[in-house]
Amino acid sequence: MWKWFSAKTIFQPVDDDVKDLVTWSVMISCFSHNGMESQALLTFVEMLSKEYARIGEAVFGFLIKIGYFRSDICVGCALIDSFTKVFCDLEYAKKVFDQMPERNSVMWNLMITRFG
Repeated sequence: MWKWFSAKTIFQPVDDDVKDLVTWSVMISCFSHNGMESQALLTFVEMLSKEYARIGEAVFGFLIKIGYFRSDICVGCALIDSFTKVFCDLEYAKKVFDQMPERNSVMWNLMITRFG
């Protein structure tokens, strides 16, 4: 149950130039298999901001196509954050925001800070 903690302890101090797609994937998988979906998604977004934006474009395109982001505010926020920070695309960030069935204070604050 606490294996994710050991993995994170090893992963965090490693230099970003040493981390590759496999190490990032292991951490994302570790979080998702331990019921930590939000942490998995945040780690994925962090990976994208480092250097794997092309992979992220494909994954985010898939999430948008199937509409999964509408079912989870965390996924919607991660998409908005990625579109604004990684891809510098405010138009798509607004489209995600507009399609969310529920908008809480976190999502509104994210939109205000990213568009500000």
